[in-house]
Amino acid sequence: MNRESPRHPGATRRLSVAWIGLALAAQGCEPTPADEGAVASSAEEPEAVSDAPRAVYERHLVFLADRTDSTLAVPISFRTGANDASVHREIRAWLNRSGTWDPFFMDAWVSGPNRSPWRILPRGPLRLVVGQADALERVVFREGARQLEVRPGEALADWAGPAGEAVRIQEGSLNLAERRVDGWVLDFARGWTEPAPPPGAVFLLVSGDTLQVVLQAEREASDAESSTPLRAWARIDFRDQLWDRVGSRWSEARTFEPARRQFPAGWEMASGDSTFLGSLEVRGSDLAAGAGAGPILPMEAVFGVAGTLTLQGRVFPVHGIVRHTQRN
Repeated sequence: MNRESPRHPGATRRLSVAWIGLALAAQGCEPTPADEGAVASSAEEPEAVSDAPRAVYERHLVFLADRTDSTLAVPISFRTGANDASVHREIRAWLNRSGTWDPFFMDAWVSGPNRSPWRILPRGPLRLVVGQADALERVVFREGARQLEVRPGEALADWAGPAGEAVRIQEGSLNLAERRVDGWVLDFARGWTEPAPPPGAVFLLVSGDTLQVVLQAEREASDAESSTPLRAWARIDFRDQLWDRVGSRWSEARTFEPARRQFPAGWEMASGDSTFLGSLEVRGSDLAAGAGAGPILPMEAVFGVAGTLTLQGRVFPVHGIVRHTQRN
């Protein structure tokens, strides 16, 4: 179902409260005492055993340049898994410039139990600058000659999803060495409790000043045969729109041998009332196989994509980023 999101002041306040409760409270600029003793995860490191369900929290921050022909993007993903025995954290960050992927930061570590495991934390050369009301003001990376800074700006749209998702679209900028590029910062936070299956891919797409879209797949997809429902949040000409259910299917599949899995090379999308139609193709990717007993291993992927969305009869050229995982 396609519907226009309410924009009266009461609705805006409710969305702001939902965001603060679900996402902005999950920010931090320094480790808490329980994290100060964190150590890098390794195959030899013993882990505490607990039968308690594990809560998983994800936060995806993506800078996209505002030119529709641009391929400049910086996706940064935070992931935390926590139970009463330990907290496992992971950060991955990439720079996509002219179709070339540079995974410039990846780290994973384990700490003891923590009262606020959903908090995103800095690590090594990746720092977080937080302002009033826990608002994230900057993500800064400095290591050697590499200097990169993502600055979220004015919030343009906020949504709270039915499963606790928090979605925000902001103006933003990227400082890369001495160069500043304006664009958008798309911010997406979600969580679930294992052993429930994880939700699927996150799509972050823009078409200049006219359109910004965030989509989430209901579940992980692993082949081109099955259809996966999406939920779509969109800002079109300064108005908020929501599609509760958009069908999607891989238009082409390829094989990633290190993980012995297929991955998408494109997507076709359509809502039941045809007010949301989409066609995307992958324009470059970074793929990584995770650890496991095998022979099929977990897979982490980030894709640069381009294509078209047809929304309520209007055609928009779009580009953006897709975060895709296969863990099951």
